[in-house]
Amino acid sequence: MVLMFVAGLPVYIWYFSGRVNQSDFLVFYSAALGVTHHLSPYPAIGTSAVYSGSSFVYPYLSAYLFIPFTFLSRSQAEHVYVIVSLASIMCSLWLLGLRRICGYSMFLIASTTIVSWQMGTLNPLFMLCIALAWKYRHKAMLVGVLIALVGFAKLFLVPLVLWMLISRRYYAFLISIFTLLILAVTSTVLSPLPLFSYLRLLLELSRHEGASGFSTLQLISSLGFSLHESEFIVAITALLFVIFVYQRHRATNSEAPVLAGVVALSLIITPILWSSYLLLLAVIIILIVPVDWAGIVYAALSWFIVTPDRAGFAGVTLLLFFAAFNSLALVRVNLFQPSCRDMVRTKMRLSAASPVVVGFLAVAAAILLATALSDFKLQPTVDLQMFLLFLLPMAMMSNFGPIRPRLTSDPPDKICRNH
Repeated sequence: MVLMFVAGLPVYIWYFSGRVNQSDFLVFYSAALGVTHHLSPYPAIGTSAVYSGSSFVYPYLSAYLFIPFTFLSRSQAEHVYVIVSLASIMCSLWLLGLRRICGYSMFLIASTTIVSWQMGTLNPLFMLCIALAWKYRHKAMLVGVLIALVGFAKLFLVPLVLWMLISRRYYAFLISIFTLLILAVTSTVLSPLPLFSYLRLLLELSRHEGASGFSTLQLISSLGFSLHESEFIVAITALLFVIFVYQRHRATNSEAPVLAGVVALSLIITPILWSSYLLLLAVIIILIVPVDWAGIVYAALSWFIVTPDRAGFAGVTLLLFFAAFNSLALVRVNLFQPSCRDMVRTKMRLSAASPVVVGFLAVAAAILLATALSDFKLQPTVDLQMFLLFLLPMAMMSNFGPIRPRLTSDPPDKICRNH
């Protein structure tokens, strides 16, 4: 299995990285070039450049993080960032407690993982910061700074500070808030764009791109509610979800559901939600699902939500085949053993007798067939995506087997796995 992973990883990188350019990374690369030449990286407010997808709309200081890449050519920088992204994802999985090679394979062949690094997004770096914060959560200074950096770079992740508040890590919470304020003030002072102009830019971006994504706000608006009504419903939903997470923490005395919950909360309340953000679902699932099942759940969920850009029929077929192969390896099913074959046959007979399972598989087959016939350009409806994205993880948090009560004083390496 190790040899297969090592041999297949370069092919995996070559195939998917060559299909599209690192569009998000190139935005930061251009912004870094601009700040080194004392030019404003921001687009003109009120123009279509704001929501063109190729303009810098992030806090000013974040452009400085990419200055080291400007010493490379554009092509070289793209290749290096691909390696950085994949290394960040695999390090994150290690920090979250994953150890088996077939588990890493499942997370890498998930479509939301591919889309996230394929586009050159910051999400692999966010995932790494969150995983580091989880692994070393007893180090208040480190946790506070890491969560502040993530929240500063992407405002929709600011709710992560609630993890420290709910789990009563007050010192880390104060450090995080203080660091956020320092970063915000420094960025505002140095930025060529005044604060109110920057907020206007974000508002324009949110109104335009929010309608194109599949955020909770967009879902509710599509049901006929006005914008203000939709925002009110999202706010109430977020409040109820925080109460749910808090009660879950009190019932289990575990921090895993809290971190998983606040990451899910960030995805629920963001007005702009693209498929590349859903790499963070890996953090949610690996914290609330038994570790050997986490990759299976995440990969299956991801392929219902999105397919990678221009992956092609052959690429997607091979990925789904390897997903099935790795799933059997993860749950330790050896089809060459008679006892395992008998067990599989029994499970199949029981599944065939369940209308829910049959209906779910029929819907899955129909979606995959429809996307295949349209060269994987047709996505499931927004309603189905939202069901799979939010209701299923929430149900797993409540009902996916017993969650052992844990003491927050337990060593980090003993409580990263949830089984």
